[in-house]
Amino acid sequence: MKNLIIDFANLTAITRFGVMAKNSSTLLMEDEEWINFFLDSILVTLSNYINVLKSDRVILTIESKSWRKTFYPLYKAHRDAGKEADDKLDLFYAAVNKAADFMTHFTNAKVIKASEAEGDDIIAILAQKFSLDGEKSIIVSTDGDFKQLLRYKGVKIFNPIKTNYVNDYSHLDYITKVIKGDSGDNVPSSYPRIKQEILEEIARDESKLDFHFSTVDKIIDRQKYFIAQFLDIDEIPDDLSSDEWEEVLAVAREKKDKILSDVKEAKSDGTYKNNQKLMIKDKLLKDIIKLAKKEDISESKLFNPIQSFRESFKRNEKLICLKADNIPEHVASNILKAFEADHSASKQHEFLKFVRSHKLKQFAFGAEWNTLKSIENL
Repeated sequence: MKNLIIDFANLTAITRFGVMAKNSSTLLMEDEEWINFFLDSILVTLSNYINVLKSDRVILTIESKSWRKTFYPLYKAHRDAGKEADDKLDLFYAAVNKAADFMTHFTNAKVIKASEAEGDDIIAILAQKFSLDGEKSIIVSTDGDFKQLLRYKGVKIFNPIKTNYVNDYSHLDYITKVIKGDSGDNVPSSYPRIKQEILEEIARDESKLDFHFSTVDKIIDRQKYFIAQFLDIDEIPDDLSSDEWEEVLAVAREKKDKILSDVKEAKSDGTYKNNQKLMIKDKLLKDIIKLAKKEDISESKLFNPIQSFRESFKRNEKLICLKADNIPEHVASNILKAFEADHSASKQHEFLKFVRSHKLKQFAFGAEWNTLKSIENL
C-alpha cells in the first residue's frame, strides 16, 4: 500500500503565492470571482500531484488549533500580526475550505482534521503508523521539519516547489534547529550564540548535552552569587521561581541605574571625590562587573535572566520533535480516530453541479477532472 500524504496548508499557501505572482489580474477581481479562481487553482494543483505521484490512498491534512499553543503560548504568535495586514486572507481561507469540502464530499480521499493537531502532527503519526504496518508514504510539503520522518522505513518527501524528492536529513540539522530555534514558528534559541563545534559535538553524542547543560547552570549560579554580593545579602535561594528571580534582578537593575546616575551627576558638579559612600558603591559595581566578565557574564547578562539551557532545550524539543511519543497521547488518539473514520464520498452525484456553480474552468477542461474523479475508486 502506497500513501500520498499532502500537507494541505503548505500546498495551498504555495499555490496562492504562485498564482498571484503569475496573475496580476487577481488584484482586480471581485470577492466571489477571486474565491472561485483560487479554488480552481487549488484543485488543479492537487490533481497534478495526485496524478504524478501515483498512490493507493490519498490523504489531505487540515490544521486545528495546536496543542503547542497551550504548551508555549508564543508559538507562531508573530503570524497573527501578519494576518491583520492581509486583506485577502478571509477570501483565501474561504477558497481553501471549499477545496477541502470538495475533496471530502466528491472524492474518497481521506481529509483528516483532528482536535489540537497541526498538519505536522497528523503527517507524523500516520507516516510512523504506515511504516510500522509495512506501508509506504510520500509526504508532499516544503516543510523541513518532515526530514525527521526520513528515519522511518518507507517514508519519502516530495518538495512541490523544487519538484524533487528530499533525502538530505542529518541529525545535525535536527539538533541545530532544537538549539538555535525556529524563527518561522517563533521558537526562540535555547543557547544564543552557540559555537558550531558544540552543535556538531552534541549531534555526534547527545550525552554531551548534560555537560553543556551543567555549564550554563554554573553560569546562572555565578550570576546569583554576584547579584547577592551587589545587593549585600548572604545568598540567592536556589528555589526561586522565575518571576521571583526577575523581581530580584529588577531590584539589582534599579540599584545599578541609581548608582550610575548618581556618579554621573556627582562627577558633573565636582562632588564625586568628596562623596565617600558613592565612591564605595561605584567601586563595588565596577568590581562585580569586572569579575563577572572574567566568567563570560557580560553586564547585560549579569542584570537580566539567563535562560536555563536544560529547560529551554526541552521546551524546543517538545515543540519541534515529530516522534510519535513526543506528541501528546490524546492528540495522537484523535488523529488515529479521524483516520479510521468513514471517508467515502457522499455527494458524487453533485460533482458536476459543484464544478459548474463555482466556474472551475481550468479544472473542468483539463485532465485534472478525470484525476480527481478517479479517486472515487481508491
